[in-house]
Amino acid sequence: MKNAKNTALKTMLLDYLKTVDSLDPSVVLDIIEKDKKLSPKMIPMFYRPYKYADDSMKKIMRKYLNVNLRKNINQQQLHDFIDNNEWQAEFIREFMTSQQIEKYF
Repeated sequence: MKNAKNTALKTMLLDYLKTVDSLDPSVVLDIIEKDKKLSPKMIPMFYRPYKYADDSMKKIMRKYLNVNLRKNINQQQLHDFIDNNEWQAEFIREFMTSQQIEKYF
């Protein structure tokens, strides 16, 4: 049952992303399926879809679009956003875990 729910939520996310012309949902799905998490540099490309999403879609996006901060390069990307692009850093924060926020913000 849980697997069916996850599949349905992913399908809803992909269907929503298809309505946003700036993203290719198949690429997003490949990244999510392969890596499970996105680099900080990739998160800002979801700003527009997130901005226009309703609350339930925002919740789904936060569930499936997670930030990968295990690699040094990803940590450096986040620090660059924090230092140079405050609004993007705050947007990336939406997709971080509470442990990541404590450590990096």
